This record gives sequence, C-alpha cells and structure tokens, in this order.
Amino acid sequence: MLDTRFASPTLPRRLLWTWLALLALSQVADLLTTWRSLAAGLHEGNPFVAAALGAGNFGLYGLVKLLLVLALGIAVLGGRPVALNGARLVVAVFIVIALGNLLAPVLG
Repeated sequence: MLDTRFASPTLPRRLLWTWLALLALSQVADLLTTWRSLAAGLHEGNPFVAAALGAGNFGLYGLVKLLLVLALGIAVLGGRPVALNGARLVVAVFIVIALGNLLAPVLG
C-alpha cells in the first residue's frame, strides 16, 4: 500500500520528549528573563514583542510562547527528523536570547 522505502528512520520517543522539554524550558527562560529585564528598566529589542508588551499584554506574550511549544511539539512528536532539527535550532536560539536577557542588566 504505502511505499516506505524512503521513509525516515523512527526516532526514539525519549529523544523527542527530551527535546520537547528543552523547548518548553527555553521558552520559559526567555519569558522570565524578558520579564526580569523589563523590571530592571531595559527595553525589548524585538519590535513584535515590544508592541505586545507596550500594550501591557504580557499574558499574550506568554500565550504565544505556549502556542509555539504546542505547535512545534506536535511536529516533533510526529517523529520527523526535520521537526527535531527545527526544535534544536529554536532551543539554541532562545537559550542565547535568555542569556542575553540575563546579561543585559549587568552589561548596561
């Protein structure tokens, strides 16, 4: 019925769940460090996030983070290697962003 000769190998579920957890943690880290930076009087550099936060809508920002995790989580748990690679990239980028948020008040 289905020709699976070119199908990608099955990725271990534990690996997929691990990266999904790391994705969620990276988003929480970004959310919390953004909040901390704003509380320290710094300004948001991302114009889209700044617009949402400027309207006093931190909850919307949190909702966008949650939806990102859910959408990418569905793709990752589908077991496609390209989705896993995308999750890895998002985790790496948001870890760098969270670290930047942590260092911003110190570096001035």
